[in-house]
Amino acid sequence: DQILTRMWCAGEITSGVCNGVTAVNVETSVFKRPDEEFYDQLDQVWSPSQLATLLDLGISLQCITDSYRKLMLQPCIHFDHFAPPADHRRLVAGIVSQCRDGRLASASAKANRAGANMAKWGMKV
Repeated sequence: DQILTRMWCAGEITSGVCNGVTAVNVETSVFKRPDEEFYDQLDQVWSPSQLATLLDLGISLQCITDSYRKLMLQPCIHFDHFAPPADHRRLVAGIVSQCRDGRLASASAKANRAGANMAKWGMKV
């Protein structure tokens, strides 16, 4: 739960977005997209110590906010966690192929060479 409010998830997402890692947004039916209130209160999610840890790694609160906003502008694939397993397998195969098709091929190849590829699975916030 609450992937966007977990400190290390925020760091990974921000690092990926800032470094141009190919991301495929996958959201479950319980995921609530961030609204302005979420962004306004993001500075209250983590303790000063946690924010300092992120900042030591070069990840500021503004970078996190900007990365989240950028990521939310990208197309999204809906994942129905109540669907039959066969539907889940087809969806995952589609996500993998989306990382390999022509639209994302150059970005995926670059990310693969760097050893980094990312899929964001939306969870309830």
